[in-house]
Amino acid sequence: MFTLEFSEMVAEHLGELRAFDRKRILDQIDAQLTHRPTGETRMKTLPMENATLDCCVAEAQRERVILTRNGDPIALVVGVEGMHEEQIRLSSSPEFWKLIEESRRQKTISREELERRLDQEL
Repeated sequence: MFTLEFSEMVAEHLGELRAFDRKRILDQIDAQLTHRPTGETRMKTLPMENATLDCCVAEAQRERVILTRNGDPIALVVGVEGMHEEQIRLSSSPEFWKLIEESRRQKTISREELERRLDQEL
């Protein structure tokens, strides 16, 4: 079992949203974490000489694909099917990751405390 904690900044940001939208976000967090919250990321290794683009894209939708040349990794193929373009852009944005790092340095609060603070704002 795991415990999810939120930075205090999350309460501020969620507090700016409608109650309906806050609930959707928190429900989506719960839904995502039920799939494999602590499972290792699966990866498949393929030698470049055996790989085709179609094969790599198809495999990458199920697990990450490491392409190798002479046994050395040369590329990582990650499937993005089902993701929104904004999610993909954010995941490669240095500004986004800077914001994530800043939030990780903040004091954290429990889910119950987050919901208590949000309920007070209503």
